Amino acid sequence: TRALAETIDARMALARLYGEYRQLPDDPRMLAIFGLNLPRPLRATPGTLSYHGGALRLEFSDFKRNGPQVLWLMPELDGNGILQWSCGPAIARSPRTPLAPLPAGESFSTLPDSIVPAQCHGPGGH
Repeated sequence: TRALAETIDARMALARLYGEYRQLPDDPRMLAIFGLNLPRPLRATPGTLSYHGGALRLEFSDFKRNGPQVLWLMPELDGNGILQWSCGPAIARSPRTPLAPLPAGESFSTLPDSIVPAQCHGPGGH
């Protein structure tokens, strides 16, 4: 949950960017215009926060089972056209319109269910 809190500034910057341009950039270097430099290390736990075509990827290096464990945060539009975020298993159950595809070969989360944040299990995430 602490690592998820570290994404707030990125989610806010992306919401501002989407609000201004009505799209999210494919290239993470474009995020620097809004003061967001990704990838960057996480502070709460060993790992990184990165950007992939609109989506945010948390990679945790302290849960090395079969490689680093990941948790995706996906941008979506609610019924009013407001940018919202779903994470982990909640992405698959979200009724909102996705703005970014999950990259090929990736899972919404590879974290053990016991440590996936509660909002990432819900019907629409966070």
